Amino acid sequence: MPGGTRTPYGLLPLTADERAARRADVLAYGVLDGAGYERANTSLQWAFYTVQAAGWEEFRAAIVQLAW
Repeated sequence: MPGGTRTPYGLLPLTADERAARRADVLAYGVLDGAGYERANTSLQWAFYTVQAAGWEEFRAAIVQLAW
């Protein structure tokens, strides 16, 4: 997650439909390739957090990969 994260709220796994719908976007970002996207022992999660920007507290979401 980007620097400046103030409050991490939690992680929720992507549903099968969300994984399918977001696949092209995640691969276009360039961090994962097709094999990495489908790799065993990994999970794509929604990460919810806040950051402080221009004096405001902004609520954000990102897709992160957990691996074990």
